[in-house]
Amino acid sequence: GDLARAPPAAQREEPAPGSTGATGRVLVVEDEVALAEVIEEYLVSCGHAVDVAHDVRTALQRVEQVRYDAILSDMKMPDMSGQDLYERVREMSPDLAARIIFSTGDSANPETIGFFERVGNRWLTKPFNLTQLSLAIASVIGPHGDGRLPA
Repeated sequence: GDLARAPPAAQREEPAPGSTGATGRVLVVEDEVALAEVIEEYLVSCGHAVDVAHDVRTALQRVEQVRYDAILSDMKMPDMSGQDLYERVREMSPDLAARIIFSTGDSANPETIGFFERVGNRWLTKPFNLTQLSLAIASVIGPHGDGRLPA
């Protein structure tokens, strides 16, 4: 059968350390420029294509133009919040809204936690480590491509 054939060269390259093999196009929405740069560099090293937006308005413009596999969004930003981003993206693409991963430095806030519980999205508490981030992104991109974890 076909099983003995070697995969194309592109698939044989070793993934970066911390990479889980599932890669895609990721939008990072983070108003702290230095942090956004660290995240971008790391995700690119894992094989993702990465765009960065430093505010929600820019992020929404990107979402209208590009098809993303996952979005990492800070919850607290100057103009609009991660929650605002979620509501707007959900109107445009409910499927993509389910693949937003939130990051928050405010995980003790009952409103924030209530929002996370209501939408059921993944979230990371700042400061998170990059491996946690990589695993969260891989889990929403998923080997199946639709971001659903196997039951």
